[in-house]
Amino acid sequence: MKIWQIVGIVVLLSGSATWGADSDIRLNSLGFLPGSAKKATIVAGCSDFAVKRASDGETAYSAPAMGPLHQDDVNQDVWIADFSLGSV
Repeated sequence: MKIWQIVGIVVLLSGSATWGADSDIRLNSLGFLPGSAKKATIVAGCSDFAVKRASDGETAYSAPAMGPLHQDDVNQDVWIADFSLGSV
């Protein structure tokens, strides 16, 4: 499955994730080039994430999120979802 066919990152939080302008997930809106890092920044505490296929909603890749990492410039903690090595 090609990366541009991916719906996005789904954060496995204790509650449900909200999609849209108020989402806690920050993605590169232009997409990801082959061979480049593929990461999303999550501004809500999480331990795991999953990438789901657009065609059927099934999980194509899942892994632990890295963090928390503190961003001094905006004074917030974030978690990183790195799906660069996933077989998506």
